[in-house]
Amino acid sequence: SKRPVINSSISNLSSYVQQGQWRKVQNCFNSLEEMDRSCYAELMLLEIDKIQDASSAVNTAQILLEYAQTIDVRDQEGNTPLHRVAAEGKLGLLQLLLNKKANPNAICRDQNTPLMKAAQKGHVRVLEHLLVRTNDLNHRNLFRGTALTLALNCQRDLCTYRLLEESNLDVNLQPTLFSPIDIATTYGNVVAVAKILKYKTLQLEQSQAIKTLEGILGWY
Repeated sequence: SKRPVINSSISNLSSYVQQGQWRKVQNCFNSLEEMDRSCYAELMLLEIDKIQDASSAVNTAQILLEYAQTIDVRDQEGNTPLHRVAAEGKLGLLQLLLNKKANPNAICRDQNTPLMKAAQKGHVRVLEHLLVRTNDLNHRNLFRGTALTLALNCQRDLCTYRLLEESNLDVNLQPTLFSPIDIATTYGNVVAVAKILKYKTLQLEQSQAIKTLEGILGWY
C-alpha cells in the first residue's frame, strides 16, 4: 500500500515508538486518518526492537499490531520484526509476535531465519522459543552458514550447547569449508567438540541399530 506523507501532528511518532511512550503513540494514531493507520503501524513495527523497557515495548507493539495489516513487514535488509527482536534478544516482544502469527521461518536477504539471528547473537532463551517453531534446523544462509556454525563462529556457547541437544540437528553437515567440529576445534571449545563427538556417536549407533533390525526382519 502507498505510504502516507508524515504530517506535523505525528512527526515525532518514530521517537515515541523507540522510547516506548505508548500513550503518545496511541494519541498519534488517534489523530490519523483511518486509511493511513496500517501504513504507519507497519513502518513502526520495524522500530520496536529499539525500545529498552520490556513492558513499554510490549504495550507499544500491541498498539501497532492493532492497526497493522501485516506483521511480517520487511526492512531494507529483508528483516521482519521477528528477525529484529530475535537479534536483540527481546523475549517479550518475540512471544507477542509469535502469538500474533509472525512467521518464525521467514528469511531475510542473507537467507537467515530469526532462529539464526538469535544463535548468532547468543540469545539462548529466544533461541529456545524459536526451536519448537522452526521448520528446518539445518537451514543454510546465503554464505552456507547454519544456526550451529553461526553460534560456534561467534562463540555463543550456550546457544551452541542448546542446539546440540536437538535430535534433528545435522552435525555432519559441512555448510562451509569448515564443519562444526572444525570450528569448535579452532576456537578451543572442548565442550562443544565433546558434545559433537557424542552426538555423532549416538547417530552412528542409531543408524547401526536400524540396520541390525532390518537384517533381523529380513529373515522373516
